[in-house]
Amino acid sequence: MNLRTLLITIGFLSQFTVNFAQNSSYWQQKVDYSMKINMDVTKHQYQGSQHLIYYNNSPDTLKKVFYHLFYNAFQPGSMMDIRNQNLPDPDRQLNESIKNLKSDEIGYEKILVLTQNGNKIEYKVDETILEAKLNKPLLPNDSTILDMIFEVQVPKLCRRAGRDNLQGIDYSMAQWYPKLAEYDYMGWHADQYIGREFYGVWGDFDVIIDIDSKYKVAAGGHLIDKQLMGKDKTRYHYQAENVHDFVWAADRDYTGYSLKTKSGTILHFNYQNTGHRDSIWHLAGPIIAKAFEFMNNRYGKYQYDTYSFIEGGDGGMEYPLATLVTGNRSVNSLVGIWAHEFMHSWYQMMLATNESNYPWMDEGFTSFATIEILEYLNNLNLINRNFPDFAFENDYNTWDNYLLSPFREPLSTHSDHYNTNYAYWINAYTGGEVFIKQLEYIVGQKAFDKGLLDYFDKWKFKHPEPVDFIRIMEKA
Repeated sequence: MNLRTLLITIGFLSQFTVNFAQNSSYWQQKVDYSMKINMDVTKHQYQGSQHLIYYNNSPDTLKKVFYHLFYNAFQPGSMMDIRNQNLPDPDRQLNESIKNLKSDEIGYEKILVLTQNGNKIEYKVDETILEAKLNKPLLPNDSTILDMIFEVQVPKLCRRAGRDNLQGIDYSMAQWYPKLAEYDYMGWHADQYIGREFYGVWGDFDVIIDIDSKYKVAAGGHLIDKQLMGKDKTRYHYQAENVHDFVWAADRDYTGYSLKTKSGTILHFNYQNTGHRDSIWHLAGPIIAKAFEFMNNRYGKYQYDTYSFIEGGDGGMEYPLATLVTGNRSVNSLVGIWAHEFMHSWYQMMLATNESNYPWMDEGFTSFATIEILEYLNNLNLINRNFPDFAFENDYNTWDNYLLSPFREPLSTHSDHYNTNYAYWINAYTGGEVFIKQLEYIVGQKAFDKGLLDYFDKWKFKHPEPVDFIRIMEKA
């Protein structure tokens, strides 16, 4: 990287230290979910109940709450649809799929009943955001109970979640429930969903899924119980503690296996039993287990005892305790996408940055770590990749070319506000990665390695921001 590029990169980050410094008396909200759904696989719909305990750890009295209703975005004419159509470089697959959805293929979340402490409350829905006025204001250091009955239609898969992906997975169930928005020192984060990033409240999940017995369910969490419900349905009961989301998937042809890493974490692999997947997934599993030990030592100890690699979605997408990935790949490709998505367990799942405000903090850190992981595996001859002598060289060149282009936008841009998909992708992935690698050069290997671990130890299970990472590195 030349001096001009370095100064520009550092200049971007200086904006964060001035504008977005957190108060020294850090606090964060907490929410506990208990949910139960009954899936109708013929209509691709389910009705659900949600019992939510919301803990207000802020110094503020809250008079309203907000929920995300993500599946409402999967409709022709939605904000996600219109925005994508008007970008100079739209996601063509998303563009074509949403505008052609029929009434039985769209997604929706309908709220049938919403109560606070047993009493109905007023609410209004604006596309993917529900705003509810509390009957009883929620005081600081107090909690309230919110109960909901909701009805959902699972959309045909267009982006990350939905039914019938291109490789035949029946259900990829991400962002499938009314999700309470985060409230922090900036206020409520009730951003409309346009297909980009997420920011959630830490808490515990207790989830019951009733589904046709022909389907096998995989999820990010612990399977507490599985039992037949009558002749044709099976109940799956999952729990996940100290996370900020819950993902699951279901398919009639799922198979799988599990293996235990040296440090004791159980890795689960769930995929379609078709083609060459079984042999490929069995070959790739021990390789990612080897990578996991490197990840633990390099970036901080993984704080959970389980993780699931699940075939589903439309590429690769990370969630707490699990990832959804398309599975018809070579060993090299599968290990590569697993390494990236698994690494998100550190950068966003345990270090839960606000992806919308700072997309480079999860994607950039993760991209940096992914190259280190793949280079490590390559040196052990466990995968076959043609790395240049300096493994980051291609990304440095990409970043330099981007800075000289007319499409350049500030690294501090909100993820929903980029003028092009190109600028978003380069800033979030390559820009963040290059910044981290250059910082390693500036502070030195020893201080950088210590700083990475100190950052993890201080900010795991919290919501760090750029200034928090920078201060850690200054002290290291």
